Amino acid sequence: MPEQSGFQTNLSSNAYWWGVAITFSDSETKVHAHAMRQSGNTAALLAAITAFIPGGWLASVTGAFWGRAGNSIANDFDYKNRGNGITLNIHWLPVIYYEVTTNS
Repeated sequence: MPEQSGFQTNLSSNAYWWGVAITFSDSETKVHAHAMRQSGNTAALLAAITAFIPGGWLASVTGAFWGRAGNSIANDFDYKNRGNGITLNIHWLPVIYYEVTTNS
């Protein structure tokens, strides 16, 4: 068989009236947590750089927010993963928020 390159996933998702549930396996949870953490760190670094650009305050604040969000979600992934992966529930009613639950 030829060697496959790229990223493969087995995650599944379901849409509900309240939002969407995305289920990750153990390995997918670890990979996505790492990617979100790296993205969050990059956003935070760029936010710090834009703070020194005249008129760059909006980019700085926005970058700092998204950097914190990426790291926070990644930490939730790591904390809730007990070897079976996690489910990310993104709610849009009544307000937008997320929760991470442990897969059994």
